[in-house]
Amino acid sequence: MLFSGFLASIAKSAQIGFHPWLPAAMEGPTPVSALLHSSTMVVAGVFFLIRLSSLIKFTPFFSRVCLFIGGITSFFAARVALVQYDIKKIVAYSTTRQLGLMVVSIGLGRHLIAFFHICTHAFFKAMLFLCSGRIIHRLKKEQDIRKMGGLFILLPLTGSCILLGSLALVGTPFLAGFYSKDLILELGVVRFSKFVGIFIAFLSSIFTVIYSFRVIVYCFLFPITRGSLLIVSEENPKLIFSIFRLGLGTIVIGWFFCSYVFPAVFFILPFYLKIAALLIVFLGIILGAGFYIGFISFISSFFYY
Repeated sequence: MLFSGFLASIAKSAQIGFHPWLPAAMEGPTPVSALLHSSTMVVAGVFFLIRLSSLIKFTPFFSRVCLFIGGITSFFAARVALVQYDIKKIVAYSTTRQLGLMVVSIGLGRHLIAFFHICTHAFFKAMLFLCSGRIIHRLKKEQDIRKMGGLFILLPLTGSCILLGSLALVGTPFLAGFYSKDLILELGVVRFSKFVGIFIAFLSSIFTVIYSFRVIVYCFLFPITRGSLLIVSEENPKLIFSIFRLGLGTIVIGWFFCSYVFPAVFFILPFYLKIAALLIVFLGIILGAGFYIGFISFISSFFYY
């Protein structure tokens, strides 16, 4: 019965072997993706496992299976996102990667942290979907990031929100993803006996930083590649207000949940272990800059400024 429920959950939450439906669903409207593929439908399988844990005690073998499946899913999705050029599929594989991380948390026996990550992930991922849909709409249905560029000038608010969502996605301190995602990685450091699953989760975290940096570079740091007569601007105040509210939630919701909703999910680590997840962010930025800008130009520009 336990493994039957697990099979249904991994199919619903697009784990490895059942993952192709989620990127394929990106052909639908972006507002639908912002709702169903960030915070409601795709996380139903993970939520089912969380509720199942209160009914049936998970055996150690079952927890190891959850840890392994979640780690492999997280690694696979992050690796595939590195080579995608469709902006919506990059966000879709990013969602699959986060779902794998939630299953890793369940495999480590911390179901409350998995639910915490569901709540924080909903804000910044819905914002990323809406921002990507806005870019596609304003660029006349163009989804290839290689044909984008200079969008900070053309769409300053959308570009700022994508930057904010990407920073939250990689676990930048004091944003939504930092409070939940880093808890899972830190829990893995504490329980390092399950080495393989934890190592894969940390490796996929580095890949997450790289593909997030890649989207920012292609869409915003590269020069404008569209025609000079293309009229692109922030025009819809209702959509801008929706993105703004999600951006505000991305900034404050992690602190709010930690302080008032999930106060029991903290644990104290030595400083050198606490900073390990943060070092992954810096390592991923350096690798991403080296791959997509060039190590020499990145380092020279860094010291120049």
